[in-house]
Amino acid sequence: MKKMTALTSFALFTLPAHADYKKRDIRLHDCPASVQKTISNHARGLRVKEVEYIRVEEQTVYIAEIRIEKGRDLEIFVNGQGALLKTSEELRIHKLPQTVLSAARAMGGKIDDVEKVTRKGSVVTYEVEIDRKKGFKDLDVVFSPSGRSLLCKNFDRTCNSLLQFLNIYGF
Repeated sequence: MKKMTALTSFALFTLPAHADYKKRDIRLHDCPASVQKTISNHARGLRVKEVEYIRVEEQTVYIAEIRIEKGRDLEIFVNGQGALLKTSEELRIHKLPQTVLSAARAMGGKIDDVEKVTRKGSVVTYEVEIDRKKGFKDLDVVFSPSGRSLLCKNFDRTCNSLLQFLNIYGF
């Protein structure tokens, strides 16, 4: 769950000491009923592995992790009121649309991790991690289904504020 690792790292090392930040693992049945319902509706009938409760300042996010198959997880992001924020599904490279695969390969390097992200129930993007040769920064690229690069981030990017971090990592 890379995004949670990034959120945790950011909060622990860069947020001011006075910032309101809480993170903990909880059980699905400990979530509010509206959050449980949203997670269950999007879990595809599969078992929820874990749920993380994250509260940063006034924003609450529940992130449920579901194992789809060995090596592939589905994350369901739900706000404190039970509204679905997004889902993020790890994909195998051969499951990428050909347009996205071609565009990612054209950026040079080796395609490493691939995620299909769905926001607002229908807005689909593909997040592709590209490991590049020594001397070149690895890339995290967001593609539209047509293969258009929407956002390209270097992994060494430093976030200077909570708002910038939340925008970069799709919250």
